[in-house]
Amino acid sequence: MADRDAAPTEARSRAPRSLFLAATLLAVGLIVLVRLLPKGPPPEAQAPPPVPVRVETVRPVPEMPDDFELPAGVEANRVVRVSAEVAGRVRRLPPGEGALVRKGAVLAELDTDLLKAEFDRAEAVAKHATLEHARVVRLQKQGAATAREMDAAAAALATSEAALRLARVRLARGRITAPIGGVLDELLVEEGEYVRAGDGVARLVEIDTVKVVARVPELDVPFLKIGDAVEVFTGMGKDAKASTGAISYISEIADEGTRSTRVEVALDNRKRLLRSGRIVRVRLVRRVLKDVVLVPLAAVIPLEAGKAVYVAENGKAVRLSVRVNTRFIRTVDGMPRIQVLPGPEGSGRGLRPGDRLIVAGQQLVAPGQRVEIMNEAAGGGGTQP
Repeated sequence: MADRDAAPTEARSRAPRSLFLAATLLAVGLIVLVRLLPKGPPPEAQAPPPVPVRVETVRPVPEMPDDFELPAGVEANRVVRVSAEVAGRVRRLPPGEGALVRKGAVLAELDTDLLKAEFDRAEAVAKHATLEHARVVRLQKQGAATAREMDAAAAALATSEAALRLARVRLARGRITAPIGGVLDELLVEEGEYVRAGDGVARLVEIDTVKVVARVPELDVPFLKIGDAVEVFTGMGKDAKASTGAISYISEIADEGTRSTRVEVALDNRKRLLRSGRIVRVRLVRRVLKDVVLVPLAAVIPLEAGKAVYVAENGKAVRLSVRVNTRFIRTVDGMPRIQVLPGPEGSGRGLRPGDRLIVAGQQLVAPGQRVEIMNEAAGGGGTQP
């Protein structure tokens, strides 16, 4: 019975010794592991590698026009509808449609037999009145004519001379002439047709000078004035040809639907390069800007509040707050660029001449992150235009 009680007591005494031995071995292992670990900060090789970027040096453009282009339509400078001033039958139409006519050229001749008869009658009456007036003057000098007879002869002479002038003018109006030089765009009558005074005979178009008409947005109109030079482009791409005109008219009334204003540009067209109705492009200049900074559009990073760009300084990325002029975007060497303005007050320094602007890889960097300039050997990349 005593032997059975001694066995459990001995087993209980061996258990604490086993736990103590295991804890001792664990502590020794931890000490050895700590001594094997490297001391100090992690080696440089384990730091995040620098982000490869490309940069370009910021160089402002001394002067650059703030211009914009709009579609425009070509209109004839003047379109004149020529009408008959006397009644008659059309006897002859000298020029044909499409002919280039000078001012004063005959467009149509009317049958003037009746007008010639009226003229001959008025001429005869005027001759008789002249002779009668001279006779009364002689009689008055001799005391044989009264003052009343003298007044009547003078009145008859004046009346006959006025009638003669009227007959002469009416006879001349039987030849319908061009009031302006231009192209005979359309004949409105045919030979043998009878026309009344006021009936249209022909339509003339003046094309030596044409009007290029554009609809300018209301925000841009205040920048324009009469006489400003305007470039007019015909064709597209390599086939585009440029001509220079001047603003000749700015409407005082804006279109209520589009809020745009009609602006006319007078353009020399003596070479007949433009026809009425053609669609062209015009380049209008708002103003000339000084020290313009243009950066690639992709280099601008949108933020929750405002916009920013990154520059490389001392091997690190520095973020600068900027403002952009969304109305001033230009394509340079096939790349869209936007004007950058200084950031809002209190936002720190803005983009400065000589800064190395990050133009590739900017989406992968953060403020203070190390960067590696991949085009450093090429002189800092491209420069501002």
